[in-house]
Amino acid sequence: MKDIISITRSHNSSLCLLQNGEVTFHIENERLSKIKYDDYCFNAISHLPKYVSKVDVIALAGMAPAWKIDPKRNSNLIYCDQIFRLNKSFNVKTKIYDSWDNHHLHHAFCSFYNSGFKKSLSIVLDGSGSEIVFDNDDKNIFYGREGLSTYVLEYPMKYQLIHKKVSYPISLKDRKWNKTLDVINSISEAKLFECVSKHFGFMWLDAGKVMGMASYGKEDNNIPPIYINGNINQKLFKLKNNELFDVRINIENYPYLDTKEFQIQANFAYKLQKETQEYVCEYIKKMIEKTGIKDVTLSGGYFLNCVANDYIRKSIPDINLYIEPLSSDTGVSMGLAKMIWHDQNNDNIIRKQKNIYYGFHYDYTLEDIKNENWVKCNVEDVAKELNNQKIIALYQGRSEAGPRALGNRSILFDPRNKDGKDIVNKIKKREWFRPFAGTVLKEHASKYFDIEDSPFMMYACNVKTKDLPAITHIDGTCRVQTLEYEQNKNFYNLINEFYKITNCPVLFNTSFNIDGEPIVETLSDAINTFKKSSIDILYLPDMKVMIKK
Repeated sequence: MKDIISITRSHNSSLCLLQNGEVTFHIENERLSKIKYDDYCFNAISHLPKYVSKVDVIALAGMAPAWKIDPKRNSNLIYCDQIFRLNKSFNVKTKIYDSWDNHHLHHAFCSFYNSGFKKSLSIVLDGSGSEIVFDNDDKNIFYGREGLSTYVLEYPMKYQLIHKKVSYPISLKDRKWNKTLDVINSISEAKLFECVSKHFGFMWLDAGKVMGMASYGKEDNNIPPIYINGNINQKLFKLKNNELFDVRINIENYPYLDTKEFQIQANFAYKLQKETQEYVCEYIKKMIEKTGIKDVTLSGGYFLNCVANDYIRKSIPDINLYIEPLSSDTGVSMGLAKMIWHDQNNDNIIRKQKNIYYGFHYDYTLEDIKNENWVKCNVEDVAKELNNQKIIALYQGRSEAGPRALGNRSILFDPRNKDGKDIVNKIKKREWFRPFAGTVLKEHASKYFDIEDSPFMMYACNVKTKDLPAITHIDGTCRVQTLEYEQNKNFYNLINEFYKITNCPVLFNTSFNIDGEPIVETLSDAINTFKKSSIDILYLPDMKVMIKK
């Protein structure tokens, strides 16, 4: 077995190509289709013949049988058919894995294999995972969904389920449950954020906006508790018709929450953030105590919450913590591919994830920008433009996997500008309350932030100086990327030149996109976004040019 194609068939649909145990590429389809959180992966599949001549395995990672989700369009059959049509040799002895009943396990193994640990306690928390079948019940019967899962994982693909919380919306019958299962009538912490996001008028997958809003909130006695006796307050979060995907804020009982007033919404977000991160942190402590394992990985959508992540980091300092940057469902395609590889090949090789520049390879030349207003430049020229308060888009190499811009698809600005947040927010067309991130040369990180290592921008840590107002949130924190030369040479050199000019080894760094659009993927995407925005300069370090308007 050499070549494994794995597809996430859900929101954040992604395609992962694993060859000889190494990731050749991993990409979310939204980067190509321009449909945010795209459910389907057809655009990415069309690129396969450029990278592979035959396929040993097609693996499909879902949360329920494909025929059940969309009876008229069985995505499994359509995906396989499209792949086979691209190259007739693809379907010669190709094995097909339809893995819909282990969503949380795919998340867990993604984080485990990327962590560098030999053995780990792996915890997964998301909106909802796979459909759960209890005992030997009919698999056509819907019972509930995974919400929170804890495993102990080892090489090559050993796993032990320690605990699983299952959201089961219909009345609980009098029966014996597996001792590792905690069957409840309520939803998961991640689903709470989705519910509140919808209540505030955002899309359900825009829960990060709720996190940003929470920092403006305060204690408000008019808002009911998130938990009652250790369980989610079902009077507040009401399941309509016992349906997990139709959760509402019960404004009939709590009319105070039926408002668009920002401060009340911020207070609600504050309470949600505070109480859930405390609950989740205590759960992690209990699982560590139960297993005695201190190499811990976290994954699933909840752990894209960088505020909660930093709270956990500081609350449990005596563990080795790895939080997966591909924690959304984009990561499950990689998790499933690596599970199959390590299992089928009895592979015990540890491949720690050092960067996540997993996008497609592109070979651009000056011919591709012949109609643009470009000039030759060096890194010093670009650093001077940043010091002159120019907003610069950086486009180079392979795109980052996951939602964070790490220097290949980034918009950059001077973090010392007191109006920087508002200036870039107008360009990005984002809500005014949303914070921005920063990238710091790793050797200077501890001087400016209370963290030393954060390569994937997974923590919102405290800012130690008042010299970075553009990236310091209202609560005094910043989501930080620490950068070493070996991780991204061009980006490192640019920040270092800016440091030489300004004595500031930090840059304002946000994703290269306009709100509501996916991060740019191709050079033409970058040029189009540059032209329709108020970005001043598009910097292409691979060609050593700047495009100006």
